[in-house]
Amino acid sequence: MKKLLTILMCCSLLLGLAACGGGNPAPSATPSVEQSVAPSTAPSAQPSETPAETAYTIIVLYPDGTPAVGVMVQACNDTNCYPFLPNATDANGSATKTLATDSTLVAKLMGEAPAGYTANAEGYPFINGVATITLTEVQTV
Repeated sequence: MKKLLTILMCCSLLLGLAACGGGNPAPSATPSVEQSVAPSTAPSAQPSETPAETAYTIIVLYPDGTPAVGVMVQACNDTNCYPFLPNATDANGSATKTLATDSTLVAKLMGEAPAGYTANAEGYPFINGVATITLTEVQTV
């Protein structure tokens, strides 16, 4: 009786292993769900979010405070400049462009200043996303 019980238990174990693949998955042309690789839950080295963006506004004014209309402007850092194209400054002397947030950007004129005026070639800092370029009248001697 003990032998019969032992043989039945061994057969049960063998049938159970055979039914589940014996612990070794059979080769298949298409991976089964059990064979597919689960996605990693480890944190990735790169952030999955897109970089933050800021709407940068450049205001260009004449020395008396009136808006300079139609002036082409750009935002620059140490390596790149981002023209505010196709828009020039509007009736308020303002132009806006959304760019990746960059604390090193400064506002500059793109090309020449309006006739009879100049601006600082080093640029003007953005404060809370706004930079004001006040043109300086060219002094003639």
